[in-house]
Amino acid sequence: MPGDRLLAIDESKLIATGKWRNVYLHPEDETKVLKVYREDRTPADRRARHWYCRALPLSRFDANAKDIRQYRRVARKAPGMLDFICPLFGYAETTRGRALVAGHVRDTDGRTSETLRSYVLNNGLAKIAPALDGLFESLAAHHVTVEDPTAYNILVRQGGAGPELVIVDGLGDPTLIPYKTVSKRLNRRKLMRKKGKLLRKLHALVQES
Repeated sequence: MPGDRLLAIDESKLIATGKWRNVYLHPEDETKVLKVYREDRTPADRRARHWYCRALPLSRFDANAKDIRQYRRVARKAPGMLDFICPLFGYAETTRGRALVAGHVRDTDGRTSETLRSYVLNNGLAKIAPALDGLFESLAAHHVTVEDPTAYNILVRQGGAGPELVIVDGLGDPTLIPYKTVSKRLNRRKLMRKKGKLLRKLHALVQES
């Protein structure tokens, strides 16, 4: 709201850099993070990637708005999946513009959970493979769509009975005609292909390390 104090973005609290957004620790709440568009990236840049997208509304390409929509959809239609998805709390105004407020995914010892890529490099693939199978089977069973599950946007939370996977980015169907959202069968097929692609990349990562 007008007159509200802006949260200051502190570069020393940067914990992750993505293609479009940076992730910072929340300056006033250690249980949360702020997702802020990089200064060299905007929703307009996302829309401009393909000529056929330029007539669509800019809001369609706002990653923060998309994340909120998809998170609320999952909370409504598949609440059992929320254990696998980083919680989202809405927006906050910052010195870098509007930020998406998300949960800070941490291990039981308080450390920020590492990415799937980092985990596999440090521990190998065998231990986490059953959790990956379980994640994708749950996504398919609950008809949750994901855009591009990668070794960077899945975190591994440790310290419980075993490593747990948490999706921090990439929910939703990015196609102009959201056929995966409509068809559970087609979504499962696409999810299994994406799982295979992710596993191949992880196997290659282990072999190269």
